[in-house]
Amino acid sequence: MENLIMVLVSVAGLGLVVTKIVDGVRNAVDPEDNPRYKVAWNALAFISGVGMAYIWGDWGGFVILGAGPTTFGTGLLIGAVASGWHEGLDLISTKATQIKLNS
Repeated sequence: MENLIMVLVSVAGLGLVVTKIVDGVRNAVDPEDNPRYKVAWNALAFISGVGMAYIWGDWGGFVILGAGPTTFGTGLLIGAVASGWHEGLDLISTKATQIKLNS
């Protein structure tokens, strides 16, 4: 059970890191937020998630999973969680902007 909790907490935390990486790259490369690049940003999130899973696994965070298909799947999960983080942070940012404009 401890291992499962460790993996879930790590996936959530790494998902946030992937979100900020993708947002940073997107802001630098596509400041106009062109809709035709949305697929590229989703792909970057999944690729970054897989990379994070392998890097974190090498550093001991996912030692229980080892390197292989399970780590790849964990990376895809990290990329998917990044999407959830992105939506949540975007909602917070939008609400903060609305409050600032109304005050």
